[in-house]
Amino acid sequence: MANGHGGARVGAGHKTQIVTDATDDYFVEYSAARAKEKTHLAHIAELKEKKMRGELIDKHQVMTDADFVGRLARDSFMALPERIASLLVGRTEREIMEELRHEIRETLQAISDGLIHA
Repeated sequence: MANGHGGARVGAGHKTQIVTDATDDYFVEYSAARAKEKTHLAHIAELKEKKMRGELIDKHQVMTDADFVGRLARDSFMALPERIASLLVGRTEREIMEELRHEIRETLQAISDGLIHA
């Protein structure tokens, strides 16, 4: 009909076409991408939950703390000779060993106290 009303439309009376081959390369690629995205989002959610529970800590903070501990230990032990040299003059070998052990224990305790209060 000339006025555009009524009449048969193109494809009338035919079944609606559907995708019959779900293994098409694009579909497989899309499905794999969706699965990867969902897995990634699940991992992110799991990490956030662990962080909220306190089971996960910040790598940068660990590195900063380790650096602090290393410097504290190094500085404490490097100061030992100047601190105890005059105490050891004129002592016997046994007294020197006892004094060194005592000073090392004191240094380790000071490091430990410094970490607790840091």
